[in-house]
Amino acid sequence: MDLEQLALQTAQHIFPCENEFLNKIPLDEIISTFQKDLIPSEKPFLIRVAGQSGSGKSSQFVPALQEILKDKPYIKINVGKFAPFHPNFKKWQKENPDQMRENTNGFALRALILFYKYCVENHVNIIFDMTLLEPEIDLYLMRLAKENGYKIQLHVSCVPKKVSDHFIRKRQIQTGRYVKPSSSLYFFKALAPCLKALTHCDLFDKKDALILWSHLKTNPIKNTHFNNGSVLRLLSTYQAQKKHLTVKNPNHLLKSKIKWMKDFMWGWFDV
Repeated sequence: MDLEQLALQTAQHIFPCENEFLNKIPLDEIISTFQKDLIPSEKPFLIRVAGQSGSGKSSQFVPALQEILKDKPYIKINVGKFAPFHPNFKKWQKENPDQMRENTNGFALRALILFYKYCVENHVNIIFDMTLLEPEIDLYLMRLAKENGYKIQLHVSCVPKKVSDHFIRKRQIQTGRYVKPSSSLYFFKALAPCLKALTHCDLFDKKDALILWSHLKTNPIKNTHFNNGSVLRLLSTYQAQKKHLTVKNPNHLLKSKIKWMKDFMWGWFDV
């Protein structure tokens, strides 16, 4: 079995796609829909943001990156981008909108993997808003990027589950977006083994960056390279449940994060 099939098989195991749609992902339609964002780059980059649901990926880190990269061509990829291509999307959107994300996850994840491959093989710059899932998936995605000459950043949001659960509940009240407790727990537990696999492989070089964040700190916990084993200890430390943890709203730190990222990117793109 090749690495792509192993990744797709693993995706099917964790978030099953219905059998009748398993091999009917409308990749040509997806490519056509996003064609205007598929601009090849001579020196392509992949900037990935990881962390469990409610950890600040989409509310903190992706907006900061988009602000910094507003003058560069790129496509933003996340699982939700592919849910509308599910044949039952409009039906579920009307009848059961709060369950729609969970109902389409398997289909959308499979579509994401196939579309990601197309983007990488065509050297398109990518902001990748998806947490770490399984070593078989994440090693395949990163290997594909490195084989196609990409420079990589991985930003990991390291927060206790109490914090992310608080923001999941808050988001559900505001938007209706539902995340099953089992999914939330899975995303939380998946970070460490996947990060271990990535830091113990031989895919990366010195120009690639691994950056760990706390949702309540202006600067990163750690800005390092991929073969630094200490990041696993730091992840464990910052994910640990504090006895008297007070959940605070981190939105006021967004501008500070933008400033740090802007200064960092200035040198990173020149390497």
